[in-house]
Amino acid sequence: MNAFALALTSLLVGSAVAQSPTLGDPVEALPSHFRVPIHEHEPDPTFGRYGIWAAAASYKVSFHDGMTFYPVLGAEAPRNLPVAWQTTGVRFGEQDLPLGRVRESVAASDYRYEYRYASGVVEAYDVRTDGVEQLFRIPRPATPGAGGDLVVSGALSTDLVPHRETVGTSQAKILLRDASGRSIVEYGTAIAFDASGRRTDVMTELEGSMVRLRVPQSFVASATWPITIDPVLAAQTVTTLSGAVRATDVAHFRAGFVQPLCVAYSVAISSTDEDVYAFTTDADFQNANLVFSDIASFDSKTPRVAVAKTAGGPGRWMIALERASSTSQIRVWLHDVGNTTAQSGSMLFVPLSASGTTDRNPDIGGSVGNHGLVVYQTDVTSTQANTSSTELHYVLINANTPSMSSIDTVANGSSPFYDRENPSVSARAVSLNRDWIVTYQARTPALGAGNWSVRGQRIAAFGSKGTDTVLATSSTLPDLVHPEVDGTNYYYVVAALESSGTGWNVRATRFTWGITDVSPTIEWSEVVASVSTIPQSLNSLSIAFDSDTFSHWAIAFRRDSDVLEFVRLGFNGDVVDTATPVSGSTVIAPSICYDRTERHFSCINAIPILFGAAIVGRSWTYPDDAQRISYGSACGTASFLGGATRPFLGQANYRVGLVGVTGTQPAALLVGFAPAQIDLGVIGMTNCDLLVGGNPILTVPTLATSGGTNMFFDLTMAMDVYLQWAYVQPGTNPLSVQTTEGLKLQIR
Repeated sequence: MNAFALALTSLLVGSAVAQSPTLGDPVEALPSHFRVPIHEHEPDPTFGRYGIWAAAASYKVSFHDGMTFYPVLGAEAPRNLPVAWQTTGVRFGEQDLPLGRVRESVAASDYRYEYRYASGVVEAYDVRTDGVEQLFRIPRPATPGAGGDLVVSGALSTDLVPHRETVGTSQAKILLRDASGRSIVEYGTAIAFDASGRRTDVMTELEGSMVRLRVPQSFVASATWPITIDPVLAAQTVTTLSGAVRATDVAHFRAGFVQPLCVAYSVAISSTDEDVYAFTTDADFQNANLVFSDIASFDSKTPRVAVAKTAGGPGRWMIALERASSTSQIRVWLHDVGNTTAQSGSMLFVPLSASGTTDRNPDIGGSVGNHGLVVYQTDVTSTQANTSSTELHYVLINANTPSMSSIDTVANGSSPFYDRENPSVSARAVSLNRDWIVTYQARTPALGAGNWSVRGQRIAAFGSKGTDTVLATSSTLPDLVHPEVDGTNYYYVVAALESSGTGWNVRATRFTWGITDVSPTIEWSEVVASVSTIPQSLNSLSIAFDSDTFSHWAIAFRRDSDVLEFVRLGFNGDVVDTATPVSGSTVIAPSICYDRTERHFSCINAIPILFGAAIVGRSWTYPDDAQRISYGSACGTASFLGGATRPFLGQANYRVGLVGVTGTQPAALLVGFAPAQIDLGVIGMTNCDLLVGGNPILTVPTLATSGGTNMFFDLTMAMDVYLQWAYVQPGTNPLSVQTTEGLKLQIR
């Protein structure tokens, strides 16, 4: 930028004015018919067999040891309250039909599981959105002509208390209640039908934990066999799913690809059992396809998602998560981009960092190559306690092979004096010679310095690392915690929660960190939001970087429990856009990413909605009136160079180019603050008009070339600017000077 361009920049310098945001309509990204098909993953080397599972929004169900139903209770529930069923007998009057052993147990379809007994009796379960439908198909009576009622008996195994509730005179449903008397699970009323379609009500009897389903003799005597008995097991509404959602994350693939968004989230069955799900969607959060679930009896939580863009063809989603039981370890699921078949990827099992430790709180960064970087926290404990002796580790993932590197520490100088927690990694490394930035909160309690600061480390795609360094501190305030970082091409912002004594701030710090730099350069550190309360927890804060402008970062954060706020920052730390898309309704786990297809930010969060999964997505675009508008006419062959982005407030190095000049000629960019149309023929510029006006008009000289000429300046005020190029072109008119059309920049 020459001195005149700097003068132009100084003329435009001022305090940014936050613009009116453009928010897309909220979309329920997870469809109401959400179901997880019956599936089984490979055994975990630490936690053992995965088992056979399925799920819907309000429950999960296992089939590997008989049917066991788990209602979603939410994180406030101290433990799971499952209900298991075991069929104990089939009787005709006084005569038993020997069931025999289960001859075969099989997933008859994606959503039906069957136990087939040697006697021919089939016990089947259909996975529905509202519950599990239980079916008993009885092929024939015990002996031909056997009389009496047909009775199927089963035992409920649960800590809930069954209670029979009469409906009419013959049917009943069984409500299973917790210690407070609240109904948690309902075993619904049943019907029976025969092969000809005749139907009858089924009497449901309860004695202790024993259930009997009784079909009357009058129906059985004239039935066309087989007879099917059909009750439904369903979870009562004890929590909405959003009340159980604990963490979310969202990532974008690339332009022009079907299903470019991947959303991962966790659901708390109880405080001791979380499950992880991931699905892909179109750019507008429509057409959701489940691609992964981790819902076994061990705890699965804190999912984070990124993409390796050339791995295995078009690319691979990489979903890092924590599996836990008595200890916890990190796992990474790899799934081909564009593959909408659930559970068709593969799992990488990250070894425990050291004996007697606990690995948790992962984050993952992707790349335009084959690699991902997984960072995570390691506590020196085997009880999952959060200790004051905590280290950070990382592994490099090769999503193409797939394989992973050996484990290494994020920071240099590993020591029991340090407490390092809650790592975050930038969303992607641009190419194999670019790096990820890892940030984390750190303190040295053993040395008496107990306050948290934010530190950072640069880790290369080939595993080399720099020197970890302080990025942000709070000298007069207690703590900076839960940092989130994003950026690329050396430009980064880390946002963190800062204690203010009476509440919490959102502090953002911008820094540059080039490949050859030993340490970063801090550009600015600003409080960008100050509120009374921000829940101090994971997934209270998320950040995304606009990799088209290289100037903007968007931060989504949860304030109190019922407000979701967005803040967009320009290159100089000014808040250029704010929004409050949710207010007055419980907000859970906001996450945000940049969508290079639509050139907007994509945001998700969970909110309460009745009887449904409340993963909500919305777009956040730049102001619609930020425009680059041509006007008037050129009097020569040159024109403004096209292809530049719209003029967004807060953008650094905005390009205004000239193309079409013959040879190398003197030129000037004319800048005004009003349009004009003044005939320049009187000074020898035949058929040319001056199209910029206002007071003053700034002239920025340069030397134009036939290959194209660019000027760059920073957009730091919301205003309208009028531009026109004038350039020397010998022999074209008496003055040998021509002009381009005008260009209006509506900086917003």
